[in-house]
Amino acid sequence: MKKLSVVIVESNPRELEQLKSILEIGYNAEVIDEAEDAQQALERKTTLRNADVIFINIKLGKNNRAGLDLAHHLNSNFDDPPYIIFTNDCEKLARESIKEHPVAYLMKPVETSALLEALNYVNKKKLVSYHFADERIEISYYENEEDKNGKRKTGGFKPSQIVCVSKNQTVNKNAIPNTVRIRLNNGKILHGVPGTVKTWKGNLYQPYFEQIHRSHVVNLSYAKNIEKHPHQKECSELHFKCWDDPLRIGDRYCDGLAEKIIMWKED
Repeated sequence: MKKLSVVIVESNPRELEQLKSILEIGYNAEVIDEAEDAQQALERKTTLRNADVIFINIKLGKNNRAGLDLAHHLNSNFDDPPYIIFTNDCEKLARESIKEHPVAYLMKPVETSALLEALNYVNKKKLVSYHFADERIEISYYENEEDKNGKRKTGGFKPSQIVCVSKNQTVNKNAIPNTVRIRLNNGKILHGVPGTVKTWKGNLYQPYFEQIHRSHVVNLSYAKNIEKHPHQKECSELHFKCWDDPLRIGDRYCDGLAEKIIMWKED
């Protein structure tokens, strides 16, 4: 197995050495660079781009959330950022850290078993060519539902652009069998996309995607709230930040969904 290339961002020298020891002696990993703060880390762009994993202490020096800001910068500005593993001495920011899609949030002192489990997860994802980075997916589609006999288009779209994947309704005479509709964050709808809701949930492995029954996969980072349907019983509406039309879902599928939306909602 190829060694994982690791960058460590840690302001405490003793904890940095302890982490390096576990990585290089207890696991098949190579620490290719280290930094004591976010600014120093960002100056090492070459090693950041070559790293498989970056360990980031959320509290760097006197800044209690510098690590979160660094992770956000990597995810926003790198086409293929390394996997992120957070370390911290308290759970206070664990919930907020989820927005940066880390592999793990490790409490200090870091337990070797938890660290190795996180690295094994990274290796597993690398072996199946998956990445928590926002890699583009090639999607074949029609621009309009009526174009099902016309020429298909193919485009590359990032998972973060996808707001909702919906099953085509069989009652619609224009619906193409065994396909789904994908709605993007710019309002564009991709029609006649091959696959089922289930297969697309497998493709969209990022933790912010949630399958609702057999009809939809939604990106919870775009979800706004859930409200009772004004006219239909046992039905609610899932509202999104990027368009006005709500998604109708049965009340029985709302359990726990509101809490997950809060988790992904921007402050």
